Amino acid sequence: YNSTNMSSIRNYFIEKSISNSSIIIPNNNITKIPDITYLPGSSNPKHKLDLYLPNPLEKDDDVFSETIKDVEKEKNSYPVIIFIHGGGWKKGDKTCWFDCYGNIGRLFASKNYICAVINYRLTPEVKFPDHILDCAHAVKFIYHNIETYGGNRDLIFISGHSAGGHLSTLLSLDLSYFHSVNFFDNNDNSDYEEDLSKDNSDYEDDIIDITEISEIIKNKSENDSNDDDNDIQNNNNDIQNNNDDIVELDNDDINNNENDIEDEDEEEYIYAAYNSIIKGVAGLCGPYNITKLHENFISRKIFVDKAFGTDLDDLKKASPTTHTRKNSPPMFLANANIDFGLDLHAIELKTNLEKHSNLVEHVTYPGNHVSVVGLFTSKGAPNFDMIDDVVEFFDKITE
Repeated sequence: YNSTNMSSIRNYFIEKSISNSSIIIPNNNITKIPDITYLPGSSNPKHKLDLYLPNPLEKDDDVFSETIKDVEKEKNSYPVIIFIHGGGWKKGDKTCWFDCYGNIGRLFASKNYICAVINYRLTPEVKFPDHILDCAHAVKFIYHNIETYGGNRDLIFISGHSAGGHLSTLLSLDLSYFHSVNFFDNNDNSDYEEDLSKDNSDYEDDIIDITEISEIIKNKSENDSNDDDNDIQNNNNDIQNNNDDIVELDNDDINNNENDIEDEDEEEYIYAAYNSIIKGVAGLCGPYNITKLHENFISRKIFVDKAFGTDLDDLKKASPTTHTRKNSPPMFLANANIDFGLDLHAIELKTNLEKHSNLVEHVTYPGNHVSVVGLFTSKGAPNFDMIDDVVEFFDKITE
C-alpha cells in the first residue's frame, strides 16, 4: 500500500477503536470543543487542540460553535490543564486509539478543570526544538484566550504522557521557549506589562534591588574618595594626580555596574513572569534525560537520532534534567511498573529538583507504559488512581 492507503487504513482502525472506547465520562456531562487552531494563520492540523469543559455550554443550533454563550459557573474560575500526547515525537495525535487522551480530558473536566488536549508537529516533518515550540504556542494561546471559555489563566497546569511528559516538563523548566514565541505579546504589550507588574514575592530573593545596591556603590565611592583625600594631604602632587585618575576610573566602573544592574533587574522580572505561567506539572512516563536515551542503541535508532540529532550539546539542552533550578513549578512524576527504565529518568529528575528545594512527588502505578493512559488493551480507560492523584496534586496548588 502507498502512504495514503496506509493512512486511511490507520484512520479506519482508530475510528473503530474510538467507537468501542470505554467512554469514562458521558459527553452530556462535559462540553467538548474540537479542532481549535492555536497558531493563528496555520492550516496544519497539528496546530489544533480540543477543549474539554466541566459543564455543558449553550451552543448554536446545529453548529458546534467556538463562541461561548453561557458558562454555568462564575466566569474565569476554572483552572486549566494542558495535556500533550505521546508517541516518541514522531507519532500520536490528540485523537488517538480508543480516544484515550480524550478520555483523560473528560476525566479532568469532570473534576472541574478545563482540559486542552493539543497536537504538535512530529518528526520527520520537524526536528527538535520545533515540537516544543509548538507546545509553547499552544500554552500562549490558552493563556491569552482561555478566559473566553471560563478558564483562569493564572491557574494553568501542564501534563503529558511519554514524549508529552518530556515536553511538558522541559517547557516548565527551560523558560527560553516562552521567550522564543514572544509569549506575552498578543498583538500588544498590555499582558506583558501586566505580568511584569505582578507581585513576584516568591522570587524576591533572586531579584536585585537596584536602589539598595546603587546606595552601596555610592557609599563605597564616597568612602574611597575620603580615603583618597587623606592620602592627598599626606602626599605630593603626583599622588594627587594619580588619585584623580583612580577616582575617574572608579566612577566609570560605577556607571557600568549600575547599567549592568539595571539589565539584570529587568531580566529577573522577565524571568519571574515567565516562571509564573505554569503553576504545576504532571509528567506521565516521560523520558527526562535525552542524553541517556541516546546511549541506548534501540531508542537511539528509533526515536532520538531522528527527533533530536546526535549533537551532545543539543541532547543535553533537550533534557529536563539539565534545567532543574530554584523556584521550579511543583512537579508530579508518574511511572508504570513496566516502563522501559523510564522510572530511572524520573528518579534522576526528582533528585535534581529536590537539590534546589522544589516540591516533587514520584509514584509508580500498576500496568505498563501505554496501559496507564488507556492505550491498546486498556481500551481507552486510563489508570484512575493516577488521574485522581494528579488532580489532588494540582488541587493543593490551587488552594
